[in-house]
Amino acid sequence: MKLWANGNNLSYHDEGKGVPALVFLHHWGGSSRTSAGVRQRLSAKYRTVALDFRGWGESDAPEEGYSIVDMTNDVQRRAMLGAYDDAASAAGALDHVLTAEPLTGELRQQAIEDSLRGAPQAKRAWPTSGRAEDVAADIARIDVPTIVITGELDKVDPVPILQRDVVERIRGTRLEILRGAGHLLPVERPADLAESIGRFVARNVAS
Repeated sequence: MKLWANGNNLSYHDEGKGVPALVFLHHWGGSSRTSAGVRQRLSAKYRTVALDFRGWGESDAPEEGYSIVDMTNDVQRRAMLGAYDDAASAAGALDHVLTAEPLTGELRQQAIEDSLRGAPQAKRAWPTSGRAEDVAADIARIDVPTIVITGELDKVDPVPILQRDVVERIRGTRLEILRGAGHLLPVERPADLAESIGRFVARNVAS
């Protein structure tokens, strides 16, 4: 399905019924397909919505408008700019940075395809500008029940960084760590992630 928003057609999946609606956003290099395994486990009870950010998946790819508001490390930027240039570089990023556990052949191929399909301007946006944006003030304004779920071996957003920059800024939030997992929890641990989300929603949101 397509949604017209801010001058672009955005592709999205809307499945299931019930309250609340759970919205899934993908990582830089992914698509709405990234969360499919999690959504399949939750859509029997909840409405699940997942979209392709502009420039990724089946969404439109404008020439600009890829900041965090629209949708830092200087040492990492040069490598990140070429992270999704070809299948080998995408596979390297997937195997050595994004995941801590081997993916099945089908899921690994899907993740590589999603990374390669991104528009050039979308690929450039995160390493050149997105990572440098300061959203600390916005994070501190969150005043709804919140849980942060991460992988123990996440190399993109390590646990100590998440604890300092996210968990400690949101009053009453809780950090849940999945042992042995990396950054891409929706494809590494879809069942565990779905269970954690379902448990959190059941405790904090009235049906």
